[in-house]
Amino acid sequence: MAGTGLLGLPGPPGTGGFPHIEFGDGSFISTGGTKPFDILSRVIQGSDTLSWLRGRHTLKAGVDIQYVEYRDQISFFDGEELGRYVFDGTFTGNAFGDFLLGLPHFTGYILPAPDVNPFSTYYALFAQDAWRPSQNLTVDLGLRYDLRPPMKDRSNQLGNFDPAFPGGRVIVSDQAGLALVPDIVRQSVPHTPFVTADEAGLPTTLRRTDKNNISPRVGLAWRPTESGRTVVRSGFGLYTVPLLGSVNYSMVATVTAAAVGFANSATNPFMFPNISSAATAEGALPAGTLDFRRANQIDMRDLRVAQWSVTVERDLGRQTGVRLSYVGSTTKDLVWSPDLNQVQSNTQGYDAVKNTRPFTDWNVVTTRANNPRARYDALGLELNKRLSQGLTLNASYTLARHLSDAGGAVPTSFAAENGPTTLDLFRGNADYGNVAYTRRHRFVSTFLYQLPFGRGRRFGAGAGQGLDAVIGGWDVTGVALVQSGPFLTAFFGNGDPSGTGTTVRGFTATQRPDKVGNGNLANPTADAYFDRAAFARPADNIGRFGNAPVGDLIGPGTKVFSMTIGKSVITRGTSRVRFEMAFSNLFNVENLDVPGTLNITSSAFGRINGTQTVDQAGPRTIQFSLRWSF
Repeated sequence: MAGTGLLGLPGPPGTGGFPHIEFGDGSFISTGGTKPFDILSRVIQGSDTLSWLRGRHTLKAGVDIQYVEYRDQISFFDGEELGRYVFDGTFTGNAFGDFLLGLPHFTGYILPAPDVNPFSTYYALFAQDAWRPSQNLTVDLGLRYDLRPPMKDRSNQLGNFDPAFPGGRVIVSDQAGLALVPDIVRQSVPHTPFVTADEAGLPTTLRRTDKNNISPRVGLAWRPTESGRTVVRSGFGLYTVPLLGSVNYSMVATVTAAAVGFANSATNPFMFPNISSAATAEGALPAGTLDFRRANQIDMRDLRVAQWSVTVERDLGRQTGVRLSYVGSTTKDLVWSPDLNQVQSNTQGYDAVKNTRPFTDWNVVTTRANNPRARYDALGLELNKRLSQGLTLNASYTLARHLSDAGGAVPTSFAAENGPTTLDLFRGNADYGNVAYTRRHRFVSTFLYQLPFGRGRRFGAGAGQGLDAVIGGWDVTGVALVQSGPFLTAFFGNGDPSGTGTTVRGFTATQRPDKVGNGNLANPTADAYFDRAAFARPADNIGRFGNAPVGDLIGPGTKVFSMTIGKSVITRGTSRVRFEMAFSNLFNVENLDVPGTLNITSSAFGRINGTQTVDQAGPRTIQFSLRWSF
């Protein structure tokens, strides 16, 4: 790279920046590794709605158009084309000592590509009719259509993988995209054709547009009695969600940029500022070792949600109402990221069967694709009292069941748009289980009570200013939360019971163990909240993955009551002073956090190291405040 003294780097033309120098043992501060960013995120939206009232009908129709664009640079690791040098003590036992001798253990850089600039325009049409055939019945009908073409890229860097072609082939947008593919990439996969979108019969977006986003909706509201104190509501609707962010980003610069890495050795060392030695200089990678990360399913669909509900509401009088409701939904065509080059589970071991991979030029071929699904059902009961005689109250209980396989083999959160990197392409229903943070039982209650003393209240309405300053204007608010714990999943790493090369393919190796007992203890403690003996690490090459279910462990629940006592005093005109005492977790209930690890090979399995920090469920805190409003 001219002007820096660093040898063997491709160099960033005109961007500036500094290489990344890393000290793996923490003996010195790692530094550098960035270059100037030129990023953009832009949405331009226009919409119009027409309303028409005719008789018992209220009709609406509209259109919504959105132009979406972003610009970003391609990044693989710190240093990028500026160079990455990792010193970790391999040669002297101390990372800084290696640095003084100029002996990095690992180095690397990327073959740079232009900043990407994807864009698209989305269109939506909708129409709805609110029809009131009688005084006791209202019917809502609606229909929406969305057209969301996949993104194009002004930098011509989209790259996709066609698994339907024998042995696989790489597709780029056009001839300009082909010209951006580095020679090292082509040479590393000599039997893989590189073709343009036109040659593959695809649009330049490399994905076909989903034209099936038709979403009908219907809703009913019915008063079965003349008193109108009971209302029955129900509804059904189909919804689609656009694929943005990582789904598109995963397809840019898949073959127009490349990461190159080198390992230094004592027998054939190279010294800083060289990035490599002559023996390890840039060249084609051995066949079957290059990764394609990541393709997109060519006919990928926007995910679809079907949602329905039935609610019965009853006015109990005294400003109090009760609601009983059932809500359900199913979601399909969620996104995951499997390895299309995975072999079937076997008892021979990966080395014996890896030549049976469908795409032998490649190591892994990951893709974003439709597959996961979800199902949610919830029964809810709610009591609501509007402000009356100084009291307002809301209390609700929800019994919920939420199942999905969108979190992968060991889910730890709700599903993300871009989907998990999934271990088993052939999993079937194996990963379908309880969603981590949807609680089976949840009770929440809030209230506000204005104490009935002082001016304008039930007692002491005629109190003098001095007495009112003492007894008047007080109120109490409170929040109570009681819920069951999250659904957790045991795991282990560094094993290959399926014989699919989970530990050597550079793919995620975290997977579930075998279950041999009930992991939930009757009397759990912070030191042992789950039973580690209920799980066993399966042996390697037994022809299957572990059989422990997803979300089979139930973590600690939550019990917390928080309260605020406050008083307002009018000082002059409309100005007032308010004093508050706020108590979080008033009764100081210990709410244990989730265990630090659920790795069954760890001695800390199931051990809890702290308490919860959200929902004011931590240790009791008391806060005083004084506010003057004028």
